Amino acid sequence: MVSKRMNNIFNVFVLLVLLLVIVMPHFMNSYLIYIFTVVGTYAVVAQGLNVLTGFAGQFSIGHSGFMAIGAYITGYSAMNWTKNILAIWIMVIAATALVGFLLGYVCLRMKGPYLALATMGFMVIISRIAVNWRSVTGGSDGLIGIPSVQLGPLVFNGELIEYYLTLATLVLTLFIMKFLRESRIGRAMFAVKDDEIGARLSGVNVTYYKVLAFVISAVMGGISGSLYTVVTKTVFPNFFDIQLSSLLMMIIVIGGAGSIPGVTMGTVIIVSSFELLRELRQWQMVVYCVLVILCILFLPKGIMGFINKCLNRFGIQAGKMVTIPPKIIRAQRKS
Repeated sequence: MVSKRMNNIFNVFVLLVLLLVIVMPHFMNSYLIYIFTVVGTYAVVAQGLNVLTGFAGQFSIGHSGFMAIGAYITGYSAMNWTKNILAIWIMVIAATALVGFLLGYVCLRMKGPYLALATMGFMVIISRIAVNWRSVTGGSDGLIGIPSVQLGPLVFNGELIEYYLTLATLVLTLFIMKFLRESRIGRAMFAVKDDEIGARLSGVNVTYYKVLAFVISAVMGGISGSLYTVVTKTVFPNFFDIQLSSLLMMIIVIGGAGSIPGVTMGTVIIVSSFELLRELRQWQMVVYCVLVILCILFLPKGIMGFINKCLNRFGIQAGKMVTIPPKIIRAQRKS
């Protein structure tokens, strides 16, 4: 009874938040609308990284590379081929899915620091390609003056319509994440994360789900990079660097790996504070690193883990837990 009541309260809260984010741009200035639009673009790639790290337990610090692929495909396509955003996103999804599949397959047997270094190497490769393939990427000068994309008669050339495009994409991403987390695929990914040997012994195709996590994560990163290009109308290679990848990992750590609302809250906190602390310049990353260390020490499960812990003290179970199937547990005991 309590669980059902909490579920109803949570649904009402989600609807109120959705109504708020729909209405609030009409009461904000251009700068704040831009900030929240950027928060939305980061939230999409952060959820993608959450699939890889939080669901499947694979560590990556090269996700800015997938954003770069999506950004450059969007910029080059809009300038030379088509301004139709659906056609552009089909190309982005195909390209990032292929690259994610190849990277996931190559890194299949890697774990921990080795996997982190491999993904960082991928990010460096994409960065070098962006600098040296001048005919496509514009080299160090990047792509400037990218025309607005459109969907039929709808042209995305204003702050409000770009905000709502980002919001719609984020809402769709969150629905996909919720479905994925509660589906058979999500449960299998969590099983691989918790005990890879036990999952393999129970018949779970570990190779398939690891590579699938890379593919899903890469696609979300590509869409996020595309959205960023739609909003800024520019693409520069130095934006997709190790600092961006580190920022994404900070979001996962602070929000709580595996938690969909936690990662969303982590994105809002980190990205908005990044703008508020812009005056600190080179000290920004120092502040963030200290924040991550404090979070690891005192909030090892992130913000959402802390909220769940507080609610549990009052006998409230927050959210629906993802459990490992019984046959996997039996396989673990036998091994």
